[in-house]
Amino acid sequence: MAKERDEYGEVKTNKAGDREFQDEKTVIISGTNKTVANSQVKPDVDEQAEAEKTRPIWGKKKPTPDNKTENEVSVSKKQHKADQAPCVGWLVVWDGPGKGASHALQPGNNTIGRDNDCDVALSHGDDGISSDGKLSIDYEYRGHSFAFVNRGSKNTPYLNEKPIRTEQELQDGDKLLIGDTTLVFVPFCNQERNWS
Repeated sequence: MAKERDEYGEVKTNKAGDREFQDEKTVIISGTNKTVANSQVKPDVDEQAEAEKTRPIWGKKKPTPDNKTENEVSVSKKQHKADQAPCVGWLVVWDGPGKGASHALQPGNNTIGRDNDCDVALSHGDDGISSDGKLSIDYEYRGHSFAFVNRGSKNTPYLNEKPIRTEQELQDGDKLLIGDTTLVFVPFCNQERNWS
């Protein structure tokens, strides 16, 4: 029985299930890699890429227009806020996890906690630091003064070895103990040097 061929020399068939008589196009579509009519046929679609196209997307973090996840955008917005606001001072990790790290302070309320959403994120591995951000360093713009504020943190913080239950004014070089982490307060702004 002679095989019927089309104008390109490919074997014609109407039997989709009969591999012996399938033409090259049918073999490529089915994704097989068989020798047909004395020529090697290669699949033109990468199976991994094809699987990625058809994978459901629910349960994943929603990508943003610039291909960042919501968490990356949150960090990006926080960084953008820090880039816009002038630095008024720093907290430097003097002792404990994260020793040597510094955190810039901006005007207003600077929340302190283990959570990355806090302005001063002490996520260096000290579980004694609350994640809720109920501690803060507040900079008062008109008087150019700083205060260490406790807004009901579960773990009592200390300022120069004295427990802080509400609020205490800060001076250059003061040491804050939060969990097992000791921070040193370094002001930039004061009565003589400020951004107003």
